[in-house]
Formats: sequence, structure tokens, C-alpha cells
Amino acid sequence: MDGSFHDPGYRSFFLAAGESLPLTGASQPGKASPGQSFTPATQAPPQHVQVLIVQKVIYMLDQDGVVSALWTRHKYVYLLWQHSVAPSSKLLRVDHDVVYLASPDGSIVGLRASDGAFLWSKRGS
Repeated sequence: MDGSFHDPGYRSFFLAAGESLPLTGASQPGKASPGQSFTPATQAPPQHVQVLIVQKVIYMLDQDGVVSALWTRHKYVYLLWQHSVAPSSKLLRVDHDVVYLASPDGSIVGLRASDGAFLWSKRGS
């Protein structure tokens, strides 16, 4: 297995939450014009977030180990569930209603994709 996925409903990318992003209509505490970036005066340290998008569900894992599942419908985003795992874990894939994560100790963790329930953990060899 080469680690690549060919499912057209699957997207994977990384975000740095501390980076400035283009905003339009920013209302607080400053204002950004279309196509410009808005950076708040007090900026939090950058956090890395891993994201997988499968169908209309966004699975996110932050560097502190919080896994979130968000569902999008039209212009709205709904939080489905959150689950804590080991900090610095890696979000691997979502397949057959299982969210696969790699923990720093080499274990692979499975969470149920529909509700975030812990399913199993397997230690690496």
C-alpha cells in the first residue's frame, strides 16, 4: 500500500491555525478588504491541525490530541463529536466507519467515525 487514496470524496491537508487567512467582512477587532489578510494584534502561537474530509464530514486532530468531527450542510457546520487522544498523534484515514490514528508510542487507535467512541488500540511491533 503506497499510502495514497483514490476516493473522490476524500481530501487531506494540513492547516496552521496561527497563520493569517484571507477574510472578508471581518468585524472584530479590525477590518479586512476582499483579498487581503487580517491578522489580530494579539496572535496566539501557531497550532498545527490535521484535517481529513470524507463526504460532508470534516475530521480534525489538533496538536493537543483533540479529535473533532464536523458535519457541513449548506453554509452551516455542526460539531458531531470530540474525543481526546495522545498529544502529537497523527490522523491517518477514515474507512468503513473507523477513524484511524497513530499515537506517538507507535500504537494505532480506532475510533468509531459516527460518534467518536473508542473501538480498539493496537501496539506497533
